[in-house]
Amino acid sequence: MPITVEKIIFAIFADVLEVEEGDVTLDFSKEEDSEWDSVNSLRLFTNIEDEFSIRLDMNEFMNTSTVRGIVELVEAARI
Repeated sequence: MPITVEKIIFAIFADVLEVEEGDVTLDFSKEEDSEWDSVNSLRLFTNIEDEFSIRLDMNEFMNTSTVRGIVELVEAARI
């Protein structure tokens, strides 16, 4: 079974925010986790760019408040 964009992003979020991977869902949001602050947003941004070898718009990324939104940004950048 291929590893999906979602699963990779879930793993990155779990690692950066130090939560269980099973706790990260598409609806996981900044409001839900106090660790998802500006510093960790930057860590997420760079880890995701590195993992997928893509460039994301930092303002768009920082204004996205759910994992679903991040997945959509990554999928759009991979096209």
